This record gives sequence, C-alpha cells and structure tokens, in this order.
Amino acid sequence: MVQYEETGPMMKTYPNPVVNQEVNLIVNPDLLKGENNNTYMIIRSITGEIIYQQNIPLENLDKKISLNRRFASGVYIIEVYSPYGNTSEKLVVN
Repeated sequence: MVQYEETGPMMKTYPNPVVNQEVNLIVNPDLLKGENNNTYMIIRSITGEIIYQQNIPLENLDKKISLNRRFASGVYIIEVYSPYGNTSEKLVVN
C-alpha cells in the first residue's frame, strides 16, 4: 500500500528567472522537522557541477540567498536534501 499526502510544494524560488543576482528560497517546513535536522541546499550547473552549497538552519524556514557574480547567466538546479524528503527546482539566471 502506498500512502500519499499532498502538503504543497516542497520548495519555492522567486523571482525565476533571477534578476539582480538575488533569489528568494522558501522551504516547506515538512522538510525541516526534527531536532537533529541535517537539511542542506546545493546549487548545480546544468552539467551537474556543484556551484554552491549551504546548510539550512531549522529556525530559519524562509531563507534568502543572494547570488553573487560567480554565477554566470544560465540554467541551474537547486536541490534541497533533508532526512524527511528531497526536492529540486530549475533556476534561470539572467
């Protein structure tokens, strides 16, 4: 038996496409539960190269990330990993 519960999107990034090298990331609290939380984010290039990596603190569900000049225009993948689930989303940087 498979049980599925719709809890809404696991992650939202905006604006997408990114302007002014700034993107806002909101992570669904369902990925951030538990005391010994080990939730982190990886931004990869379209070829799979890790460009940026950061832990996401439990107490900060709304995480604002400023992309700096090291991110060239192009397509990236934001991945969020936690003990309670994983999610990813395409990100376009102008």
